[in-house]
Amino acid sequence: MEIFKYDKINVKPIKIPTPFLVGDVWAYLLESDGDFILVDCGPKTQDGLSVVHEFLKKEGVHPHQIRQIWLTHAHPDHHGAAKVLAEECQAEIVALHELVPYVEQTENYAPFTHFFEEHGIPTDWITNFEMQYNWFKQFMDPILLDDELIDGDVIHCGTVPFKVHHMPGHAWGHAVFECLDEAFVIAGDVLIEHISSNALIAFNQETGEKRNSLLDFRTSMKQTADFGKRIFSGHGNSFENPEAIWHKHDSSHQIRKKRIYKLLDKPMTLLEITQAIFPFAKEPKLAYLPISEVVGYLDWLLVDGMIQIVDEHPIRYGAV
Repeated sequence: MEIFKYDKINVKPIKIPTPFLVGDVWAYLLESDGDFILVDCGPKTQDGLSVVHEFLKKEGVHPHQIRQIWLTHAHPDHHGAAKVLAEECQAEIVALHELVPYVEQTENYAPFTHFFEEHGIPTDWITNFEMQYNWFKQFMDPILLDDELIDGDVIHCGTVPFKVHHMPGHAWGHAVFECLDEAFVIAGDVLIEHISSNALIAFNQETGEKRNSLLDFRTSMKQTADFGKRIFSGHGNSFENPEAIWHKHDSSHQIRKKRIYKLLDKPMTLLEITQAIFPFAKEPKLAYLPISEVVGYLDWLLVDGMIQIVDEHPIRYGAV
């Protein structure tokens, strides 16, 4: 495994297996002036924990030397093992304040149910979606943050400062950690070389208002690329050409946006659009992520004034 050695800090990638379709996830051990920080930690699985333990042993790092665990976002492949490892390492868990309801697992699922009902998603599908959501909980423990960050905070590994940026879209409360002394960024799932992450459906936990996740995500991707620094991603290898990667993903987004728009010369429901774009989404266990993907593009088309809601029981979309 390649270790990235900078003047003041070392970045050691840890490739962790997951039980999810996304495959392996990358966590990072930061080392500076005898201070050790773990950024993300993988899911709560025996395989994942064993990889982390073996990595630390190989690097000659005792778990108690890890001072803090920084979380990019609250998806189980990234934060699921945080409680277990924090207890083993006697480390603090640090993340953006916006992550609190998600890591504590107190988030409200009711807005999702209402949204799907409005869009005519079958009741048994909605039940299946909630079952899938609950299935993921076995791979993560509820946790309390030891330090709640806000956008713009500066935190340190040793003497090396990192600026914390709230980059929502793929997930609300997603943090990107920009190293201010060296030319790298730990970006989680905001910017990945080989894929563009799904901008998942999200709601304001206080008001129940749906967020425009894809538009948020595109802004976050562009801002992360604009740092012009090496990107250490949550999946796949690191890369040094973030602007080119952003343009590649932007081009793919624009193509899909046009494809969905062309479908809407006649009114269609969310599920009809999803199955036209993703034919495999014919059963609920395969449909949630494609539905979430399509919702993002519908939001974008609505904001641009290219489509409108033409029926409400269930909601149907059509070109303006």
